[in-house]
Amino acid sequence: MSKEAASSTVLPPSSSQSISMASSADGSPLREENFVHSLKSQVDGENIEEIIQSQKKALERFEKTNEMLATCSSLAEKRLDRARKDFAIGKEKICRAKSDLDSIFRRIASFKQTLANNYPAEFVAAQTDSPQNSDCVNEHKKQTDD
Repeated sequence: MSKEAASSTVLPPSSSQSISMASSADGSPLREENFVHSLKSQVDGENIEEIIQSQKKALERFEKTNEMLATCSSLAEKRLDRARKDFAIGKEKICRAKSDLDSIFRRIASFKQTLANNYPAEFVAAQTDSPQNSDCVNEHKKQTDD
C-alpha cells in the first residue's frame, strides 16, 4: 500500500468518539442524559428485572451455601480436635503398654537367665517339656555351649 493510500484511509472513530459525536435530530450534540435514555429505550425493562431477580436468587443461594460450608468447616474442626485428643490418648496408652511389656519381657528374661545359671539341668528339662519354649531351650544351649 502506498503512502497516499495509507493516509487517505479513514479509521473508524473509537467508541468514546462516536458517543461524543452523536447528535440529536436537530444536529446538536447529545447530552449524557439523552445518551443514557437512548440506551435504556433499547433495553427491555422486564428482561433487566428478570436478570436482577435471578442474580438476587443466585446471591441468596451462594450466601446459604457459604453459611452451610462455614458450619461444616466448624463441625469438622471440632471433630478434628476431638480426634486429635483421642489419638493422643490412644498413643499414650500404646506407649505405656509397650513400655510395660518391654519391662515384663526384660524381667522374664532376667528371671530365666537366673534360673538357667542356678539350676541348668532343671531349666533345660522344664524348657523341653514345654513345646512353646523350644526356642528358648535352643538359645540357652547355644549360650551354654559358647
